[in-house]
Amino acid sequence: MTLFRHVRPIPILAALVLTACQPLTGPTRSAAPTLGLQAWTYNNLTLAETADKAANLGIHHLQGFTRQRIGAGIEGTLAPTMDAATRGRILAMLQEKGVTMTSMGVVSAINGTEWRQLFTFAKEMGMRDIAVEPPKAKWSTEIPLLDQLAREFGVGVTFHNHYDPDNPPEHLVAALQPYGKHMGFCADTGHWARSGLDPVAALRKTEGRLISLHFKDIVQFTRTARDVPWGTGVSNATGQLAELRRQGFTGIVYLEYEARTPMIETEIARCVEFFRRAAAASDADLIGGRVVPPGGTADAADDRKKRS
Repeated sequence: MTLFRHVRPIPILAALVLTACQPLTGPTRSAAPTLGLQAWTYNNLTLAETADKAANLGIHHLQGFTRQRIGAGIEGTLAPTMDAATRGRILAMLQEKGVTMTSMGVVSAINGTEWRQLFTFAKEMGMRDIAVEPPKAKWSTEIPLLDQLAREFGVGVTFHNHYDPDNPPEHLVAALQPYGKHMGFCADTGHWARSGLDPVAALRKTEGRLISLHFKDIVQFTRTARDVPWGTGVSNATGQLAELRRQGFTGIVYLEYEARTPMIETEIARCVEFFRRAAAASDADLIGGRVVPPGGTADAADDRKKRS
């Protein structure tokens, strides 16, 4: 089995043009997303240790990644080839910690046999979906195969995006048009911003196909930009959350924090607190960017200017 991981950034020239959110209509705070954790955030720790981190943050949904060491006395790494006994021990360990592995990604396979192995594993682990990222050149063959397996196993497929300024979300929206809503996006808003795409506008284009997110805020509009605590960067984090609210999105927003910093615990905690403040904010305050990030000022725009 092969695995997609994050590519090394290089500078880009495209500037991000922030787009004002559309007025909120329909579902508001009663239809809210759930916060989850992408295990890659703690890729230097074991799955068991990562589950503890999630539980301590009050997060109960985890998106795993293959090759993470399991820990808690369980040998090996998270892999679809593990035996039934190991799967059972992992499920029991996660249940004890109050955490559910709802997804896995970003994964890939070299043939139909390996794809079937991944879907079998996902179903046996009780996952809602798997996150994939087939090259655009393979969409014509891999999307129909993924659709077939998703319907057979009852496991959804979410398409992730790394840096690619030549592949805006509307391309995938068009490719998925013949398929059901079990096929959609695991939208990485940080990589959209690094690609020169406005993440708010990109989210709007995925409406009806958005299943989950890797939610991010970044320090500047370049491919090398590091993650920063939500609400303190230039990615219009409140605008992104306002757009999710406008859509009535009730899926999982996975916190994936890729910055390697001694302050990672504090910065992740600030992201969690910002998400909760945004969830409690009025529509007007969310649209107006007036959700105050922890340690920030009442004028969130000033915080963003300091970062740019």
